[in-house]
Amino acid sequence: MIQDMKTLTKTFFSLVLIAGVMVSATVPALAVDNNKDATSAITAGLPFNKILVSGNVKVVLVQSTTPGVEVDTHFNPEKTRIQKKGLILMISSTEVDQVMVTVSVNDLQRIDASENSAVVTSGRFNVKYLQIFLKDYATANVNAVTGSLYTIIKGNASLKLSGAADQHTLIAKESANADLGRFKCKNMERFTSESLAAMHLPKSIMDQKK
Repeated sequence: MIQDMKTLTKTFFSLVLIAGVMVSATVPALAVDNNKDATSAITAGLPFNKILVSGNVKVVLVQSTTPGVEVDTHFNPEKTRIQKKGLILMISSTEVDQVMVTVSVNDLQRIDASENSAVVTSGRFNVKYLQIFLKDYATANVNAVTGSLYTIIKGNASLKLSGAADQHTLIAKESANADLGRFKCKNMERFTSESLAAMHLPKSIMDQKK
């Protein structure tokens, strides 16, 4: 069964979600070309607004009023896991080859990426506020227009940002880890550590990372 799954060229996860309960999305994969009714839609009444990514996976984010998850590469359901807990969608993979996952989300509020994961946006996101947390060797390429942006970059992680924000708080030890050449901001504050930021920023802003 697993071997058959790995031969599919385009696969969707049908996620069974229960409010407040973490549900593993390792249900049988469906070949879309052979099944017109296959769906990746997540129940509209149970949305998510935070994306937690880890492992050898690339996540492509698309802004859409209909949330959904699509896996369109070879994958092993025992090594690639997609779970939902509350408003957090968690995606992880221990595959040798990078797994690509497309996530449709409307009110994106947080991107949290670690290990060797990569996150990119397809098109420009328009959101009220956004948090981007990167660590290890994670990378993110984000195009967004937002009122408030809060960013923390740790380790060897890197961020390429485009779009605009009214307010941007950036915490990064190395400025080279943040490419802001195509990003416009009315008011920006930079800090090299969270402890330094805590000395200057209101508690309400620091609490955003929780």
